[in-house]
Amino acid sequence: MSKKGTGRRSVFMISSSYPPYVTLGGMRTSKFAQYLPGFGWQPTVLTMSGPARRWVSPQNPAGGITGVKVIRVPFFDLIALMDGVAQGLGLAEKAGPPERSADESGAGRRRERGLGSGALSTLRRLERWAAFPDYYVFWLPNAFVQGIRELKSKTYHVLYSTSPPNSCHLLGAALSAAAGLPWVADFRDPWTQNVYRTASFSPARFKAERGCEKRLLRRASALVTVSEALAEDMRDLHGDRPGGVYCITGGFDSDYSLAGVQPGRDRFTITYAGSLYGLKRDPTPLLEAVDELIRVGFIEREKILVRFYGPYEPGLAGLKNRLTYPEVVEINGVVPREEALVRLAESSIVVTMQWSNPYDEKIYGGKIFELMGVGRPVLTLASHQGLLARLVERTGLGRVCASKEEVKSALCVWIEEFKRHGCVEFSAKAEELEVYRWKNLTARLAAVLNSVSALTT
Repeated sequence: MSKKGTGRRSVFMISSSYPPYVTLGGMRTSKFAQYLPGFGWQPTVLTMSGPARRWVSPQNPAGGITGVKVIRVPFFDLIALMDGVAQGLGLAEKAGPPERSADESGAGRRRERGLGSGALSTLRRLERWAAFPDYYVFWLPNAFVQGIRELKSKTYHVLYSTSPPNSCHLLGAALSAAAGLPWVADFRDPWTQNVYRTASFSPARFKAERGCEKRLLRRASALVTVSEALAEDMRDLHGDRPGGVYCITGGFDSDYSLAGVQPGRDRFTITYAGSLYGLKRDPTPLLEAVDELIRVGFIEREKILVRFYGPYEPGLAGLKNRLTYPEVVEINGVVPREEALVRLAESSIVVTMQWSNPYDEKIYGGKIFELMGVGRPVLTLASHQGLLARLVERTGLGRVCASKEEVKSALCVWIEEFKRHGCVEFSAKAEELEVYRWKNLTARLAAVLNSVSALTT
């Protein structure tokens, strides 16, 4: 565990998700791991042996990563065990596997499927406090043992952990203390500054998590997050760290497997791939705009299609059924990431959305960076005041729309182009997009690792 050495330095990376189980969080870690050797850092990744989200299926490892050691540690599902106990005692119905939230934090545990008894209510409260700060905390004991074993086996210079889930930072802090290594904590979403996560917290829960976060991050040598506004919020809460507080956004790589995929010329196809989070990401302006354009004869219903891919969303079917022309809306489930990218690439335009909340003005969302690599015009349903809107406008990725009328205006322009040429041109500014390539973003992470490594020399 000595921190001195020669040649390429080593970084120990902790991520709950990693290929072949591909999520946006796992993609971030895998891209950093892919490019770090080119900047003088050799990564080793500690991750779960299965998917951090129940609906994620194994896929081919992203990025053709070679030479990266990956340590996969099983996850002991204590909550599922407690469910089984409740079912065995007759406090809950026997059912299939519990449903998990699409949020890697595990904040939304499962649908209630049992009786409203006092015993069941007590069990639920015990589960919520046992899973502190999140459901994946039960992965930590085994992961800590495996992590210490690896850190003793060779020289490492820096620890890196990424969240959500925030329990990964508990592991990072513990291993940092045990190994005497500087630690970089990367937040793809804030911890207690994430208003969506904390909205359901009791005052006691918020106080406990805020206290845990502040105590834990005193050990962090540097903090990284995904927007300039979030970095400033972190600096306000935690103060400046010895190695600094940084913004490293999400990114993209050109996917050469999509090179031969062309948008269809028979129908103007609009595609959204991702979760709608209980319609907090609200496609209503899009669906109503399309419905009205068909109704006034701007485009025939046979010539337009709106497709959704992602976790089942009950409210989406209700929105569809209220339309005059529901047949133009196609609702699909989760598909492998490679298939989702093909469906996006074969579309006339693609869609991203943000929740209607001031907090969202501080974030970009990971989806927009993935869409950069797809190469299709992006319809962004979001406030004009936020970072996402400014990014889309600066890069020329597409149009930002905050109302149904704005969506109709954007669609009219694109549909007219489609009628003339059979496709819609992707006119993003290449030099602006270059900033967000994963290799360039990894250079920024390498600079952070250099900074914190220098603190110990």
